[in-house]
Amino acid sequence: MLLCSTLSNDGLIINQSQLKTIPYGKYTSDYNGCGWIATYNVMKLLGEKVEVEEVLQYLNKYTILDGRFGTNPFGIKKYFEEQNYDFRYAFLSRRLQAKKNAVGIILYTDFNNIHYVAFRREDRKFHFYNDIYGKEDDIRTLDEFLEGKKIPLWYLIIE
Repeated sequence: MLLCSTLSNDGLIINQSQLKTIPYGKYTSDYNGCGWIATYNVMKLLGEKVEVEEVLQYLNKYTILDGRFGTNPFGIKKYFEEQNYDFRYAFLSRRLQAKKNAVGIILYTDFNNIHYVAFRREDRKFHFYNDIYGKEDDIRTLDEFLEGKKIPLWYLIIE
C-alpha cells in the first residue's frame, strides 16, 4: 500500500504527496491525509505494530466534511484514548513543553493550509515527520518550526 518513496528508513511516513492512491473520505491522502499520517507515525514512534488500514478505518469516521478539511482533532484524541495512552493536549498554544523522547502531534495553519505533523522531542529540538515532504532529518527547535507564518492550533503529547 505504501511506496518506499513515502517512508523514512525507520518506516515513518514522510512524503504525503506520494499518497495519491489512498482514499480518505471523498478525497485522497495526498490532499487530506496528514491527520491519519501523524497518528500512524506517533504509533510507530511508540513502538507499536500498527497497520495503515487500521488507522485509516478508525479516523475515516472523524473526517471533516467527508475529508474536505481532513481530520477532526477530537477523533485523533479519541483514537489515543482507545489505545489506552495517557496524553495531554492544548489549543492555540505556542508553548510546547515536552520531556525528552516525548512524542506527539501538532496541528498548525499558515493561513493557506491546515496541517498535522508528528514529532519526537530530542534534547532541545524536535524531530518533525511529514512537514517538509520527503525530508528524513527534519530536526528543529519549535521556534524554527513555527518561523514565518505557522500558527499552532492544537497539539497532543504522549510522554
